[in-house]
Amino acid sequence: MKPSVGRIVHYWPPREIWSGDVPLAAIVTAVGGKSAKSVGAFDPTTAVALTAFPPGGIPMPRRGVAKRTDDGPLEGVWDWPAREPSNG
Repeated sequence: MKPSVGRIVHYWPPREIWSGDVPLAAIVTAVGGKSAKSVGAFDPTTAVALTAFPPGGIPMPRRGVAKRTDDGPLEGVWDWPAREPSNG
């Protein structure tokens, strides 16, 4: 899948700003372009700007957020929500 504006994603904030063990719901607000950083293996085509929504908190806009990788850290990244099997 490819990120696009308006998609709902999961966001794992850096530990210094969020201590929860589950990701936050977030909405993609921009893809690639100026919201992307080029650092190491960072892929600017999947970098997004997003707004995350902590429960009962203030929405958190973030720019240049990398997509989660299998071997990367689980903080400061976004990923697609897991798909739930249908029951019918």
